[in-house]
Amino acid sequence: MSSIGHKPTDEQSVAVDELVATDKAERVESVANEMTVKSTPDYPFWRVTLQFAVVGTGISALILELLRMALIIQGDFSQREWAALIALALASCLPASITGSVLAYKRVWQQDEMTGSRAFLAGFVVSTLYMMLLYIYWEFRLIDQTYGFSLQTLQMVLFVIFAIGVFGGICASLTSMLVLPKRESQDD
Repeated sequence: MSSIGHKPTDEQSVAVDELVATDKAERVESVANEMTVKSTPDYPFWRVTLQFAVVGTGISALILELLRMALIIQGDFSQREWAALIALALASCLPASITGSVLAYKRVWQQDEMTGSRAFLAGFVVSTLYMMLLYIYWEFRLIDQTYGFSLQTLQMVLFVIFAIGVFGGICASLTSMLVLPKRESQDD
């Protein structure tokens, strides 16, 4: 007898429904377990993010100040220069906290292999994207009205974006050495 056109019995329908319900419950439980693993308190997500924002901002301001001192021979530091330094430090707070969030989400520990390069890559990408977004804003608001578009302007902007990306990567690597948590040894 052919099974085409054969209607399942009530027992078969109930068995199929139970299998589907069990499969759905297992999938929901699996997703819930994955979400629980990511939010377990063994990795301090918020502490890493906040410390990256504070310490990363401080490190970038310190490096900018050291560069300023190395490049400017005169010791006179006007109020305008202080305001610019503070503005740059505050502007670095957003990419630093995003970099910290990325590293915390990926659960990067201080002892992991390639921690410095992961931090550099995260800082480079976040800083580069941040500067690209700022450039797009400036292009439509300010630069187009003043300078116009030229290939030389574009080359200079790309160089500055790349340089700030490298600067963000260096700051992220230095910050990761100070901020990322250390794994507790499992030598029991």
